[in-house]
Amino acid sequence: MAIPDGASDSEARERLHARVNELLTDEAIETEGYLAHLLALPLSAPETDLTQGDPTRIQARYVSSIHRIFRALSASGPVVAVCEDIHWADSSSVDTILQLLPHLSAMPVFVLLVGRSETDVPGWRLVDYARSSYGDALTEIRLQPLSDEHSRELVSNLLEIESLPDEVRTKILLRAEGNPFFVEEVIRMLIERGAIVRTGNRWTANDTILGVEIPEKLHSLLLARIDQLSDEAKRSLRVASVIGRQFPVRVLARILEAQAQGPRT
Repeated sequence: MAIPDGASDSEARERLHARVNELLTDEAIETEGYLAHLLALPLSAPETDLTQGDPTRIQARYVSSIHRIFRALSASGPVVAVCEDIHWADSSSVDTILQLLPHLSAMPVFVLLVGRSETDVPGWRLVDYARSSYGDALTEIRLQPLSDEHSRELVSNLLEIESLPDEVRTKILLRAEGNPFFVEEVIRMLIERGAIVRTGNRWTANDTILGVEIPEKLHSLLLARIDQLSDEAKRSLRVASVIGRQFPVRVLARILEAQAQGPRT
């Protein structure tokens, strides 16, 4: 459906409507309603009635709706279904996928589950199910940690900044311990504070960089960056932290708008 992250509710509904009706002839209306509910999009009055009642029944309708979409997509060729960050999946999402997988196994659908090796989270049930159900049809690929040499090479490639003092580069490398995300966040912090500036197509460090303290831990680094945000941005961040790890931008915008309007009388 190719719904952009920043799409408005109306644009997202238009794209969903067009794609569902392109794929399906029968049951398109019901399918669109359940998918819209799953995607937290506004519902019409009849759609709202569809999604009321027993949660188990609603989950089964989710599965049926997604099943119809995959059946229609796979009728014209193989399909790849990617489930990213399954270590963050909640129990309801995992239950839905577990109900869907047996249907997908009968279609030309390649299911890719991507996640960390965390066996004590709900998402690991997907791995256990795949192992017990698919035999030779299952391929597991375990990514090994980078060696110290490769870690330093990767991190150093992120620090291709002209005039960056050696002592600053060394401090960042030592504190990053091979974590490229740490380095990216440090660079963003230095850019925000004006210690690294863009000149044409190049990034250049200036003299103020020696006076910037590099946090020792990623947690401290993120807190330091949050402290630099405006009050409005901090409020958005607090609301986002309550919603969850991943969500459409329109959901956050809707909540912030409701808060700004205040309680209804």
